[in-house]
Amino acid sequence: MSRISDQSQSRNRLFLATLAIAIALTIVQALSLGVTPLDRLAVSDNDDIMRLMAVRDWLAGQGWYDMTQYRMLPPEGLDLHWSRYVDLGIAALIWPLTFIFTQTQAEAAALVIWPSLLLIGLLSVTGWGGRRAFGPLAAMIAIVAVMIWPPTGANYFHPARIDHHNVQILLTTLIIATLLHPSRPRLMGAIGGFAAALSLAVGLEMLLTIAIAGMILAARVVTRRSNSDEHLTSFALALALGAPLLFAGQTPAHEWALLRCDELSAPYIAVTSLGALICVVLVWLAPRLPGWVSRAGLLIAMSVGGLAMLYPLIAPCFSGPYGSLSPEVNDLITRRILEARPALPQVLAGEVSVLNILVPALSSVLFGSGLWGLAVWRGTATSAQNRALGTLLIFGWLGVIASLFQVRLILMGAAAIPLLTGYVLASLLAARKASGNATVPTLAFLAAFALTLLSPTVFAQAKRYLAPTPLANGGAMTAVALKTCRDPEILRSLTHVAPGLVLASSNISAPILLLTDHEVLTGPYHRSEDAIIDGLRAFERGEAVLRETLARTDADYLLLCRDASYGPPTSFATTLAQGADAPGLTPVSGVDPKLLLLRVAKP
Repeated sequence: MSRISDQSQSRNRLFLATLAIAIALTIVQALSLGVTPLDRLAVSDNDDIMRLMAVRDWLAGQGWYDMTQYRMLPPEGLDLHWSRYVDLGIAALIWPLTFIFTQTQAEAAALVIWPSLLLIGLLSVTGWGGRRAFGPLAAMIAIVAVMIWPPTGANYFHPARIDHHNVQILLTTLIIATLLHPSRPRLMGAIGGFAAALSLAVGLEMLLTIAIAGMILAARVVTRRSNSDEHLTSFALALALGAPLLFAGQTPAHEWALLRCDELSAPYIAVTSLGALICVVLVWLAPRLPGWVSRAGLLIAMSVGGLAMLYPLIAPCFSGPYGSLSPEVNDLITRRILEARPALPQVLAGEVSVLNILVPALSSVLFGSGLWGLAVWRGTATSAQNRALGTLLIFGWLGVIASLFQVRLILMGAAAIPLLTGYVLASLLAARKASGNATVPTLAFLAAFALTLLSPTVFAQAKRYLAPTPLANGGAMTAVALKTCRDPEILRSLTHVAPGLVLASSNISAPILLLTDHEVLTGPYHRSEDAIIDGLRAFERGEAVLRETLARTDADYLLLCRDASYGPPTSFATTLAQGADAPGLTPVSGVDPKLLLLRVAKP
């Protein structure tokens, strides 16, 4: 008994040491960027740039409820429909720092501190949840998996990544961790329910994940699991109360009745309220009904009836946030945005960045499913660990299957993947030890290790030596030209030109806003079809289309990347970028030679 206790204490100490090292590495990573945070932001995702612009505008006096970016599509501006709660967290770092540093220095510090704090939170919640469910060894491996798997370790939590996806991954991880916690059901339910409400207020990407969390808790009530009534009731009430409060906190009163499918609004408030009512009724009636079949029937009947009652309100949102867009714009989004495309065609094409994400995730759920099936076959599937494993597998498979429709939907299961990796490798290590290092368990462990923890490093190295996959139809600028155009020092040369209204490709507009005083006419945001179409089609078609766009938008400048290829070689923008002259478009001096800035003659 003493030996077992000593071994347990040793593993607990090692777990704490692993967590401390991971946090230390996060801090070291934040302090060793190699470039200034603002320059890193300039070449980062457009949404991260627009998030900082929203924070800047709010701190400069723009209203709390006003999420319009007025320098994009002026004078009306572009409504970003984003959550102010994320802005609040970032601004809470910037504002006090401005009493010590300049505004630019304070912003640079926040760009590093904010995602680093979120990553530390993710490491802590993952470690806590894994340790409670599977023990310290599995938790240690899960922490390592968080650091290694690209969506958590090399993408959404890196410095300058300040958009909302990292917040949602953290909140979803917290929800799943509360599902794995067997005790204190009221507290865990309340924490999970409020985290779900905040996630919906931040963005709707995790809506299905949250719904499944509620279904799991309801299923536990149906099967009369211990503490399930208190857990479901607390979760449902916290979600039903938190969602409308958070909605009211970021939505002006005159917009409360508007039906919007791309943000928390009346249809989703109605669904969460009805869901809470169904859960409370289920908890009240479940003890009075004989057998799980009758309880399941009641739950299904109430759910179907409730959805039928709400159908007129929620039906418009069944087509998703892009349902109101034209087929042309939907096609542009799916063709041009890598993460908006299905995973399988990209995997078959050898797209390394997608393999880097999908292989570890798919491997963890496949090995986890195998272990769970083995437990069922042996009759041990009712153990607490295997029930926790089954819960994780539901979310893991959700992310993997969803990625077959869009790569970015892997985030639906992002919270479960590191925990699954930790459980799989810890279990295979234990099986290998119990069998005396037999061949089969050893090979299984090595295969799981190679496909989960090792594969991201292998793919990352491979990507350095493989040419990037060209975009479909050759419809975007060459990758080299685009990267060159977004270079911060190159774009800063535009500050030497009198501020004006710039027509540029969609992926260049956000950095222009960040680094200069110019206004822009394009952007990859679905609240404006014109912003999307003008940033792509105008550059890929003939002279008539581009000139019509310049005239309609009243642009002062046309910005091109010199020597770049915009769509087919016959496109007017391509011929201009290659050096052709055109009446009414005069080159502007004083900008970096890698840019071609043309002044548009006004009638």
